[in-house]
Amino acid sequence: MASDSQMIGEFIEQLSFDKIEVIGSYIIGCAGSVRDISQFISYINNGWRDIDIPEEKSETFESLIYDLVNDEIKYYDGSYIGIRTGETTAIGSGQSFAMGAMLNGASALEAISIASMLDPYTGGDVKFCDVNSSEFKELPLVKEKSFFSKETRVSEA
Repeated sequence: MASDSQMIGEFIEQLSFDKIEVIGSYIIGCAGSVRDISQFISYINNGWRDIDIPEEKSETFESLIYDLVNDEIKYYDGSYIGIRTGETTAIGSGQSFAMGAMLNGASALEAISIASMLDPYTGGDVKFCDVNSSEFKELPLVKEKSFFSKETRVSEA
């Protein structure tokens, strides 16, 4: 699982706020405001109790949770209702670009780099969590056009 470090509020900011967390047997990736992400992480830390769900649902919040025990990924939005999803999934403002890249063979890290070239709201350093070991790595975001091979470029005929 990988994430960029850029957050959008009144301004586009690169923060030291983590969009990926490991809580118990869950690797959690989030997109949205710092407030929404913090509320969702608190909700999980408090035992997934409904009492902690905010009354006003965010339209921009999204989360992917990889359950290491059951080996499944669930998608959550502002309703906090989990929907089982496939192995290749992306969330956030650059999700369409990242999904296209991954479906064409890019890794999650490469997909974020590609999305950052196409989406002005994707950027900053990349945080990567290896789902096999739950270890984190911080990497600078590389914006290289070399990810696009001749075969994947659209040609004008």
